[in-house]
Amino acid sequence: MPDARISELAELTALAADDEFVVVDKSDTQMAPSGTNKRVKRSTLDALYPQRALDETITGDWKIADGSRLEFGTGVLPDGSKGSLYGSGSGIETNNSFTLRMDTSPTSAPELFYRAANGGWGSGIDVSAAQPGRDFVVAFKIDYPEPGNVNDLIYLSHNGPADPTVGIGKSQPESAYRCWVIGAHVTEEPDMGTLNVQAGNGAVAHILNLMDFSGTDQIWVDPVATGRWKLVMRNPAGMFSPAIQLVDTADNSVELEISSGTGSGGGGQLRFGADPNACLYRQQPGVLAVSNAFAATGYISAGRDAFLLNYNGIPQWNAAANAQTTVGAAGGAAPLPATPTEYLKVMDSSGNVLVIPAFAAA
Repeated sequence: MPDARISELAELTALAADDEFVVVDKSDTQMAPSGTNKRVKRSTLDALYPQRALDETITGDWKIADGSRLEFGTGVLPDGSKGSLYGSGSGIETNNSFTLRMDTSPTSAPELFYRAANGGWGSGIDVSAAQPGRDFVVAFKIDYPEPGNVNDLIYLSHNGPADPTVGIGKSQPESAYRCWVIGAHVTEEPDMGTLNVQAGNGAVAHILNLMDFSGTDQIWVDPVATGRWKLVMRNPAGMFSPAIQLVDTADNSVELEISSGTGSGGGGQLRFGADPNACLYRQQPGVLAVSNAFAATGYISAGRDAFLLNYNGIPQWNAAANAQTTVGAAGGAAPLPATPTEYLKVMDSSGNVLVIPAFAAA
């Protein structure tokens, strides 16, 4: 009679422990070159290959060979494959997205830990935030500052309906700024800076640039030459660029340039505080002016120091050629009165204080 075959896996559950399976041992050729039939009880197979319940915990080592797959579910991907994990020479890979899900409680969330011989890092959802179970820590340092502690380095705040924010060295960065960068504060490291931007070799483009929403450059730092730079602020009207330029010159000095505006005379105002009367501005080409009074506690010089006002307000002619001991011929003006109204102090090129008679105006 022909052998009865099992047509469905469900039939295996109806077999008694003493029921036997017929298997072909191909390594045993006593019966035939193709192998020898042998009988195996179901109880023996159960001991070798026990069936597992869906909720049963499996212990021991389970190995999956390279190229073998561990498939999940019955869904089929667009390429016809099922969602699966498989081993490769470089580790474990997936043929689709990989999800770590722990969403039944905000106090439980997925985390990944990377531990090596000399330290470790981790990443995962923050469950200790003010709003737990939504912020993502891209990188936190394990066992810092003390064993058993973690310290966040790169932190992404979810912010609910608002845009997310990034914190470097700052946990739970608020929505006041898109990106926060905080210097070392867990341990005292006074020699550690907060942010460094280094230009590439031979760079001529902006090292640092601030744009408005339209994508127009507004404030930037450019390399001028090796070891030299300039800071530029674009004119708000967009007509004269730059509005302000601070340049590191070749002679190791710094020049501040202020745009003169649209007029042929004025523009380029330097204001101190919010006082409109405390301004230095370009009155016309080659001429600077002040908006009100100008006071000095030192010397005020003009014309390559040919003339100056010292700290006492006394005018001084520094060039010796501007003083003489003779006079020319008499002119047609009225003669001087017998006595002057007062004498005004002046200073010669040698620093000697002299007086000049002054008379009342006609």
